[in-house]
Amino acid sequence: MKHITPPLSVLENGFRVIPRFTFLNDVVEVAPFTGATSMTSEEIEEAHAEVLAQMRDRVENHMPTGRYVLYDPHADAEGWMLVGDDPLALYEETAQMLADLE
Repeated sequence: MKHITPPLSVLENGFRVIPRFTFLNDVVEVAPFTGATSMTSEEIEEAHAEVLAQMRDRVENHMPTGRYVLYDPHADAEGWMLVGDDPLALYEETAQMLADLE
């Protein structure tokens, strides 16, 4: 994959683009409950595993096919996600979404 520079707004908000195969099969960062003081470390680990399982279900069963997944590792299972073949297009669509929120 050639080097792509994501828009700064996308980087500042922590979004990641990784290969779909990696997202579905390897250990990936998911951390929406990190620092939750009302949960034990075991509860946080279990909650992160559940969020990842739900995110993977979305990618496999409810989103278009594509070689890359853009996701927010600090969001829950309903967070912003895109799937597609062009990482730059995923970054640009996310940058536009962030601009629209401002």
